[in-house]
Amino acid sequence: MKNAYARIAGILAHSLGAARLTLHGEGIAARQIAALPIAHPAAGPAPTEATLVVSVNELEKAEPAVLNALIESRKRGGTHQIFVVSTIFSLKLDEAGVNVNRIIERPEWWRDRLAAHFPDVSRLPEVETHEVIFLSWAPGPAVRKRLGKALKMMKLASRIRSLPGRLLQHFRVKRAGFMSERLLSHLLNGKSVALVGNAVSLREKTYGMAIDANDIVIRCNRAPIITTRSHGTRTDWIATSIDIPEDVARERGARLILWMSPKLKRLPSWLFRWPQVFMNTKAGNQRLAERLGSRPSTGAMVIDLLVRSNCRSVELYGFDFFSGLSLSGVHTRETTPPRLRLRRGLGPATARNGQPLFLAPLSRSRSAPDAQISTRPAFLTWRMVSMVRTVWTCSLAVSTSMTKSWNLVRFSATQCSRKSLSPDTIQAWRTIGQPSVAAAKALRLLSD
Repeated sequence: MKNAYARIAGILAHSLGAARLTLHGEGIAARQIAALPIAHPAAGPAPTEATLVVSVNELEKAEPAVLNALIESRKRGGTHQIFVVSTIFSLKLDEAGVNVNRIIERPEWWRDRLAAHFPDVSRLPEVETHEVIFLSWAPGPAVRKRLGKALKMMKLASRIRSLPGRLLQHFRVKRAGFMSERLLSHLLNGKSVALVGNAVSLREKTYGMAIDANDIVIRCNRAPIITTRSHGTRTDWIATSIDIPEDVARERGARLILWMSPKLKRLPSWLFRWPQVFMNTKAGNQRLAERLGSRPSTGAMVIDLLVRSNCRSVELYGFDFFSGLSLSGVHTRETTPPRLRLRRGLGPATARNGQPLFLAPLSRSRSAPDAQISTRPAFLTWRMVSMVRTVWTCSLAVSTSMTKSWNLVRFSATQCSRKSLSPDTIQAWRTIGQPSVAAAKALRLLSD
């Protein structure tokens, strides 16, 4: 949401009557809050009056031994404090190859740690995923109501801005000319692949050099790297099923994005500008879901995709099958839904220790029989679908000419440029061909 942190800080400062706000930290939230007239950087002159202190993405970067001292320092800086804390690892590494975020814990852990210094600590609703906001005081009901209303309005505005793109998402995907599975299989032909999962237990290992030694390194979702010693440095491909920021792919230097989810509403808009994108087929996803008994995870879909390819070898790292925590969440084996679990058993893949790893469905028991479904809601649902289809058809008829022109310009600017395609992709296109007009245009331009 645009300027959400600035809006929240402004409301809280106004409720406290604070004429000055001292800002610590950096990041998107810090840049938003810094635009407020009352905001002053911590590096400036010492305040002459009590201030509202804002700490953004600062606590998680501290070493555990000095965390309490840092919190006390912020407590002495003003009468009220706002803490914005990230619960996932950063994209950046320090000079030693270690992630700059040193402390990654659940929101409940952070609340208990802050409660030791501020008895009335309270938590606000999330603005961004994996980022929590804590206050050193408990705001009154009127302030909470105003904050809630502001957040709802900002979410509504964000949805309205994204509505045109979401309505045309299916049409844009058809026109995008994403990479086919046949071309992807050719890129994997005879290559050794390292698939790096997000299990926290990987940070205790020293597999970094072994990961980088493979021909292709694939990381999942936000592609976290805790240390280069354990996770390596290379990221050739990123496989994701969530709406990750474009900064993830750029910071990691990924050449190819594998979109594994069949749900197009999650598809980030920046993928239409990315030079090389593969979209997993809906049929392949359904086949795997039938094997597992429910919707598979990102890691399971990538393993299945690699099994169907003709790559020379696949090494799995960071897959402990939820025996521990995950860098992309806080699930354990006990709290993980059955659809996300994998176990050793029946199917082809090769683990780091050489033992076979297979995908197999887990048996699930129902505690209650299936509920009876009324035909009336279904009738209403199909009426709504019919109306949406009618509007969809009209919108396509109106925008056909504009889309053709836009599509040609887009391919000329991105897919068909000399710098946008890797040598492997160019060679694969020339060898097996790409069954689309976009690839034909690309080959003609690249051969000029």
